[in-house]
Amino acid sequence: MKHGIKRIVADCPSGNCSYAYVEFDRLIGAEKTQRVPMRATVLLTHTDAKPWFKVFHWNVSRADG
Repeated sequence: MKHGIKRIVADCPSGNCSYAYVEFDRLIGAEKTQRVPMRATVLLTHTDAKPWFKVFHWNVSRADG
């Protein structure tokens, strides 16, 4: 299984709670690959150490239609 990010939209209104909207394809299979469009909403908080953000909520669903 592989994933390919198509688009990211992010907004960081505060260090306590920021969000991102991610569209990506999930590729399933080796010989006959099936492409499944996916959509994720991510809530993050800022940290003082790398990688600078910590994900505290991740919701993913199929992006059909």
